[in-house]
Amino acid sequence: MAITECALARPRPERTAIGTVVQVMVEVVNSTPEPDGTSRTYWLRVPPTTRTAREGVSWTFGVTEADYEPLVQT
Repeated sequence: MAITECALARPRPERTAIGTVVQVMVEVVNSTPEPDGTSRTYWLRVPPTTRTAREGVSWTFGVTEADYEPLVQT
């Protein structure tokens, strides 16, 4: 998936029976068009300590933000 856009989302923490749950997600838009020409949007859950969208995307690839330098996205 080649990513053309990304944004970090921090919804309000939820209280549950076992404590407070903090969810942090990165919204990414796939630049590879679907058969109908549209681009799909995906939400990727990342650790609650994530500060930037780029840091979140790099985490999904198992590398640090500093090491995330894709030459080609597929």
